[in-house]
Amino acid sequence: MQRDSDRSPTGLALAWEKACVEVLRGNRKGVDLYRSRTIKERLMDAMAWPNTSALVRTAKGTGRMTLRDVAGRLCLDDRTLERWQKGVVQPHPRTFFGLLYVGLRKEVVDVAYPDSRDVLWDAVTATLRMNRVKELRQRTRRPRRDEFVLVRQLLRHPRADVFAPSTHPNAAPSTGAEIERVLAQVITEARGRADGPSLANSSAALSAIGDWALPYALFRFGLPFELGVILEALDDHAV
Repeated sequence: MQRDSDRSPTGLALAWEKACVEVLRGNRKGVDLYRSRTIKERLMDAMAWPNTSALVRTAKGTGRMTLRDVAGRLCLDDRTLERWQKGVVQPHPRTFFGLLYVGLRKEVVDVAYPDSRDVLWDAVTATLRMNRVKELRQRTRRPRRDEFVLVRQLLRHPRADVFAPSTHPNAAPSTGAEIERVLAQVITEARGRADGPSLANSSAALSAIGDWALPYALFRFGLPFELGVILEALDDHAV
């Protein structure tokens, strides 16, 4: 399987790049802005929640503080913390330090934080969910790990263009047999890497592709080159 660095600067086939541009223009969003800021900011904001969540668990674990107590110390409506926990909104990264120093009145070393790969996984899936909501206007859950691995393998396949929502003018025409061949290869590769529930058959795989391939393509299209290490870390974790 090709690594992202073996493809275009975005790691996507041209047909998928074209599909991303069409989605962004359809939403009247600037392509350059999306690639320079939007995904980076969504990802960085999402990384704040797992560590902020650790602070909330610490507060509740003392047995002496409730969410309302913590919110009161921060001059927040206690419903704000509840919305964070439900994933309705993401807290701004700066909230972490306010919650730690003012809300809990603790030092950084006094709290047990999640593993970095867990933080990355949480941030990437939160960003994919937001892509689907914001750009595709669909409400959704976050992807399971096996679904994420499947679409990642698909969009790295040399013939990923056969599954693109729109066909690039220079793409070679595809046949039903070729689509089935590519899908079988991608499923085999994904099954060897995912540690979540397995995709039982081609129908389940096609459903996952329909749900998550375009949100992932938008993520990859807007991910700065320097942040590609995040995906490599998740690759290592999925083996």
